Amino acid sequence: MSTKTKTKRTDYGALLKDIEEFYEDNSIEVVAPTLDAPLHFKPLNVRQLKSFMSLQVKYESDELGVAQGLNIVEELGNILVENCLDKDVDLLNTLTTLDRDALVIQLRTHTNPEADIQIGEDESITIDLIEVVDRIKGTKFDADIMSTTKTLEYKNRTISLELQIPSLQRDIKISKIFADNMKKTIKNKDEFEEHAGDIFAQIFFIELFKYINRITFTSKGSAEQIEFSNTKLFPQNVEFLESLPTQIITQITSYVKEVKEYRDSILYYLDKDGKKVPLD
Repeated sequence: MSTKTKTKRTDYGALLKDIEEFYEDNSIEVVAPTLDAPLHFKPLNVRQLKSFMSLQVKYESDELGVAQGLNIVEELGNILVENCLDKDVDLLNTLTTLDRDALVIQLRTHTNPEADIQIGEDESITIDLIEVVDRIKGTKFDADIMSTTKTLEYKNRTISLELQIPSLQRDIKISKIFADNMKKTIKNKDEFEEHAGDIFAQIFFIELFKYINRITFTSKGSAEQIEFSNTKLFPQNVEFLESLPTQIITQITSYVKEVKEYRDSILYYLDKDGKKVPLD
């Protein structure tokens, strides 16, 4: 007489709980340059790695090449929130775009400490990401780069620009608004090529826009403020930004350049000639 062996039904919920505990027990301590204390993250999982690959493929095949790039910004933000174990930190409003780049490199390094960088059609270079991570953790953040105020004077009036590195939340929101507006007017590759000059000029202004917190006009003892932190006023403020004197745009551009140069002084690799190349 034969007996049947009962197969225990797989409890996926329990297994996922065990996996979650594994991640917590094997958390990664990472450094966000603008924060004083380290953060703790779960390692990237297979789904998240697949998501990165999928977004990259979509980006490369996207005729417009803008929407998918902005999707990557949002996806990175979602992954950082999902993987952060320090739930008392309001990640999207606390971290900056500078922090995001540094954190992503640290999480990527934990998965694989080497990266192949394409430097030509038929040539690539393998870089050691651990060197970059050591530089991130060993560099004391220059707090002066976090924000700045630029003042322009003319006659008896002043214009004050309050600038700061954008938070992840601000970067995501403004990028999404711009992408949605663009998709309403640009439907295909022909339309994109027809308006390419205007689109790239607008992208330039949108990137500047992200760094503006407030502009204050002072005249005869009274002050009037334009709040750029309010995304509900996005259309009006973009139009207003485009009407400002070029001297103001130059001041904003100068600050954005300072931030990028600071970022690139940390997040770089050496090419085969020993030249520093920013990690994008």
